[in-house]
Amino acid sequence: QPTTGSHFPALLKHLGDIVIFCQNDSLILVFNWFKGIIQEILRSDTSLFSMAEFEFVIASFSAVTTNNVKVITAIIDAFSEIFSHSEKISSPSMVSCCKWLIPFIDHCDDGVRIAARLLLKGLSFDIVTTAIQEDVATIQLVSTFRHLISNKPFPGNFHSQNFRSVMQHILSSSDSIGVNSPEFSDIFYACQRIEDTDWSNEFQFRHGLISYWLLWNAALYCVSSKLRTPFGKPQETFTSIEIALRSLAKEVKQNKLQGVSRSIPHGAELDAELSKPVMLIMFLDNLEKIMYNAFEGCATSLAPLSKPIKTFFRTNKGTCHEWLNRIRLPAMCVSLSIGLHAATVRYGFELLSDMDVT
Repeated sequence: QPTTGSHFPALLKHLGDIVIFCQNDSLILVFNWFKGIIQEILRSDTSLFSMAEFEFVIASFSAVTTNNVKVITAIIDAFSEIFSHSEKISSPSMVSCCKWLIPFIDHCDDGVRIAARLLLKGLSFDIVTTAIQEDVATIQLVSTFRHLISNKPFPGNFHSQNFRSVMQHILSSSDSIGVNSPEFSDIFYACQRIEDTDWSNEFQFRHGLISYWLLWNAALYCVSSKLRTPFGKPQETFTSIEIALRSLAKEVKQNKLQGVSRSIPHGAELDAELSKPVMLIMFLDNLEKIMYNAFEGCATSLAPLSKPIKTFFRTNKGTCHEWLNRIRLPAMCVSLSIGLHAATVRYGFELLSDMDVT
């Protein structure tokens, strides 16, 4: 109202001042209050969006760090109110909000992850690219920890039951969209040692990194156990993986011929990298890398394997190559269907190379 509208700048300034002292429930209250103020500003005077007080409160909110899912959801809800009127908000404020959202596109909570991705999907390309360029540290962190995972030797506390849980999830024929995040997180933290606490804390709530760690160590478990897994002996392990892959490739071909597409919940298309087919292809890539390391050794920073393991794989190199060549075509079919074009091309070239040799 005209009589109270003049108080909005002061209210925004106070919200920016007090947010750094708030936690949990009080933070939720602050962000709900902020959302209500935004709605009132839209009904009265949108010129307030260009004032210093508004930019100040956005900067203060963007500095909030929390792991509480309810608080994160409240912040995303408040930011969604801003993003729905992005044409009225200055670019620096939009970039600040975008930079705050970026880490949550990989959050373990499905609701947070999908909400953050949907918000970013609705932003203009220049805002998102500017935020990413200013937040290079997050991208470098993910790359560094993936390198660290690959460089660490096999953890002796990644047991057969952990391998079974991961592989049952990947190879099961149930709905391929979505990942049981809490179970994966539980396996990850249960396998950490005291000396790993410092670096494993950086993985907290980063579902992509936790999934990468699990898939890498599942493949490393296969090689370290000389392919003797809960599936059985080496040949039975290969057969179990191949059957699941061929079944998936057959399903893809049938759906393509019939013009059938998978039923994906709203927002889940943004979570495609968490689907079981993608995780299966990632596992196969990891398994091939580690087996190659056992055959030939590796010039890159993969952890060296023990002499008995190298001897086993060098002795059975022909059998392993035969199996890899046998799964190239179904793996290429699955990769193409889920948009992993680089993997599709790689499998295709390997298949052509095998044809040329034979």
